[in-house]
Amino acid sequence: MVEFLETHPDTGAVAPKLLNSDGSLQYSIRKFPTVLTPFTENLNLFHVPFIKRYTSISHLMNWDHESICEVDQPAGAAFMLKRSVIETLGVLDNAYHMFFEDVDLCYRIKRNGWKIYYLPDAQIIHYGGQSVKQSVNIGDEFYKSMLKYFRRHHGSWREKKVRIVMILGSVVYLFFAAFTFFKSPRQAYNLAKSAIKVFRYAFRFKHSGYALSTEDMQLC
Repeated sequence: MVEFLETHPDTGAVAPKLLNSDGSLQYSIRKFPTVLTPFTENLNLFHVPFIKRYTSISHLMNWDHESICEVDQPAGAAFMLKRSVIETLGVLDNAYHMFFEDVDLCYRIKRNGWKIYYLPDAQIIHYGGQSVKQSVNIGDEFYKSMLKYFRRHHGSWREKKVRIVMILGSVVYLFFAAFTFFKSPRQAYNLAKSAIKVFRYAFRFKHSGYALSTEDMQLC
């Protein structure tokens, strides 16, 4: 990873391949968030047929992860930055309590002209979810940070658009849950429960964004 950064001046950060404890591939690379992210990153919703295709695209599941590739957003679990990036942009933004601080940093890196690469020859085992286990309000933290990210980097209009998609998408999920109830009651119940939560989140965190200072505007 160090060697790659030293020999590629236009690269600001690199990330290794992440493996699960059994040695299998952990999907750790994402495309930057879209209006469908509220569903593609929800463990109880992303496998539903009409969103599964977009989940596969955003998680790069159709790629074998065996070649060096420029990427948008590697997981912050293992991430190496060039010193000049840190000196220019700083590190993770503590305005995000949990989730999206790595996404925010990746977006700022690429917006400022650097590239980010995935290096499959560098590998680590990542015991995922350990931080998540220590929090009792995972949904709150995820959606609060997600809306903050959209507002900060894409403006209030995009945040509103995401909220609208969350509302409409949740309604579609509820209809789908009702349709599949007799085939799989437990799955339909969990699906409906998650959809209702997303629906509620769409009306919360009204102050998810924060005012940017002059310095912030230069770094964004």
